[in-house]
Amino acid sequence: MEKEQILKTDLPLNIFRITMFLSVIAIFLIICSVIGQLIKFNIDIDGFFLSGLIDNFFLGSESNVPTYYISFLNLSSAVLLFIITAVEKKNRKPYFLQWTILSLGFLYISMDEVVEIHEELSNPIAGIINLNNQGFYTFSWVIPGIIIVLLLALFFARFITNLDSGTRVNFLIAAILYVGGAIGLEMLGGRYYGIHGSDNLTYRMMQNVEESLEMAGLIVFIWALMRYMSGRYKQIIFEFTQNSRK
Repeated sequence: MEKEQILKTDLPLNIFRITMFLSVIAIFLIICSVIGQLIKFNIDIDGFFLSGLIDNFFLGSESNVPTYYISFLNLSSAVLLFIITAVEKKNRKPYFLQWTILSLGFLYISMDEVVEIHEELSNPIAGIINLNNQGFYTFSWVIPGIIIVLLLALFFARFITNLDSGTRVNFLIAAILYVGGAIGLEMLGGRYYGIHGSDNLTYRMMQNVEESLEMAGLIVFIWALMRYMSGRYKQIIFEFTQNSRK
C-alpha cells in the first residue's frame, strides 16, 4: 500500500532586510574593487598575495568573488521568477509564457557570468561584419546583445503595460540600470579600451561603474519581484511529497 506524505514549510521573508543585506554586500564589493585598483595604480605592489587579493575582488575580472556574487543575484532572480511562474500557471493567469522566458533567461545569464559565453562571441562577430574591434563595438558581442534587447522589449511590451504601476516602474528602473551597465557602459568602455588599452586606472574604474550598475539593477529587480509576490500572494506554501510503501 502506498501512502503519500506531505511536508509543508512556511518561511517568512522580510523584503527590506533581504534587500539591504544584498545591497551591503554589493557596496562592500564595490569599495574593495575601487580601493584595490587605486592601490594597484598608485602604489608599487610587492607580493603575490596582495596582487592576487586585489584581482579576486576586482569587479572587472572574471571567476572571482564579484563574478560569483553577480551570478548568485541572477540565480536568485531566476528562482523568484520560477516561483511566480508556477503560481501563475496554477492560478491560470495570463502571461505564463513571459514569466517562463524571464526565469529561463536569468538562469542562463547566471551561468553565463561564470562560463563567459558572450565574451567568446566578440571575435567571430567582429570577423563576420569586419569591425576590426574598434570604437563602441570593440566588444562585438554587444551587437547581438542590442538586437536581443530590442526584440525582448517588443515581445514584453504588453506584459509590462499590464503589470501594476509600481511593479512596472520598478521593472523598468531595474532594466535601465542593468542594460545601461551591461551594454551601455560596455560600449563606452570598449571605445576607451580600443584607444588606451586596459592597463590603466580610468578603464578599470569604467569597469567598476559598469558592474556596479549591473548589481544595482539586479538588486532592484529582486526587490521588485519580492514586492510583486507579497502584494499578489498572501502566502506561498511549498509542499514536499514522497510516496512510502507499507
